[in-house]
Amino acid sequence: KPEVQKVHPAPVDDSARVQPPANTPQAGPLKYYIIVQSNVPLKDTAKFVKLYSDNGYPAAKSLEKNGKARISVFESFDRAEAVARLKEIKLRYKWAWLLKI
Repeated sequence: KPEVQKVHPAPVDDSARVQPPANTPQAGPLKYYIIVQSNVPLKDTAKFVKLYSDNGYPAAKSLEKNGKARISVFESFDRAEAVARLKEIKLRYKWAWLLKI
């Protein structure tokens, strides 16, 4: 049975709710996320989302899977746009990386 990743916004910003497509061929185009934090305990996601949101990334959100979360500060269906933004974000957060779902 394929595993589906759920996306949950921080409780403080309900407008950021996104459900990415499952990573299956019939699900449609891939979405790219720029990840700045990984393995975040679920109880801490709101704190990290607020931190990044307050520091210039209002689109910050948590992506939850298997009881842990990743913090994303940007998302796009356009790979070229995501790679360009990743280069900018890496100037500030050297550990940032690109996740495709």
